[in-house]
Amino acid sequence: MRRSTLALAVVSALLLAGCPEDTAAPVDVVLDPPPPGAGLQLSIPPFDVPRGTEVQDCYYMRVPGAPGTVYNVNRFEAAMNPGSHHMNLFRVSEAWATDNGVSDGEKRDCWAPLPLAADTMSLIFNNQQEADDLTSGRSNWQLPTGVALKLTAGEWVMMQTHYVNAATQMTPLRGKVLVNLHTIATATNEMCAMFANNRSIRLPPREPSSFTTTCTIPVASHIVGLAGHFHSRGERFTISTYDPAAGLGAGRLLYENTSWSEPPFTTWSTEAEAPALGPMQGFEYTCDFFNDTDTEMIFGPHVENQEHCNLFAYFYPCPPDGVVYCF
Repeated sequence: MRRSTLALAVVSALLLAGCPEDTAAPVDVVLDPPPPGAGLQLSIPPFDVPRGTEVQDCYYMRVPGAPGTVYNVNRFEAAMNPGSHHMNLFRVSEAWATDNGVSDGEKRDCWAPLPLAADTMSLIFNNQQEADDLTSGRSNWQLPTGVALKLTAGEWVMMQTHYVNAATQMTPLRGKVLVNLHTIATATNEMCAMFANNRSIRLPPREPSSFTTTCTIPVASHIVGLAGHFHSRGERFTISTYDPAAGLGAGRLLYENTSWSEPPFTTWSTEAEAPALGPMQGFEYTCDFFNDTDTEMIFGPHVENQEHCNLFAYFYPCPPDGVVYCF
């Protein structure tokens, strides 16, 4: 194992017995880590996802490297076994890790809501695309020249993974996640992220419903990446620019998604292309649903019987506190 690779031990669940297809040797994604000195890899080894289950775990780890090393991450690369629902990578404060007794390399069940306050956790990167080809297919996001997300050796990060092997989504019984963080020597602009989460969702049975939320960034910014996330009742997810002075419905459409299981990740690779926002401007995002069941669905993490309307936005420069949440 390369020194730049961070691997975590995973406790595997037992496979369900009696299904002939379960005995086939699983095939996992592969992804070579960055060359020495050019980045690092975070990895979660294979773990089982028994039929009829959802597995969502959080893996806590310290960023490897010599004390004081700063990583200017300019490219993100992720490879995930088929059946993945999402992977979210968060920065975790030292105080939170200490108060909660987290140990390096620890895995915890992650169904409970996370304490996503600006002083405890902040979004680094998310990925919702599984590998099309287990030997080469992967997401590969290059930031504009000179723009980088900063990580420091020794700080805490947490990788949350969610795999589903049930009625709405199926996986070949096994999950695995690999994330490469490619670096540059120096950065002229620091990228930060917004995680937005509409927790007021309530879907009546056998009816359409729609929810619109607005979120603002305190500083003038350039947008470099956008993604939306909902579950199988989601039919359309849109993100537009938002200016409080202009009001709802007046912004420019930036993102549209009609595929809940493989949502697109829209990116802008140069400053000239990146949409610009003024101070206290931001996003208007809407999730349209149709609940095709006889049961009311409310906000929650479970794909099978709950719903989400989550926005992931990446921008530069960073505001003074480094992160924006919008709940």
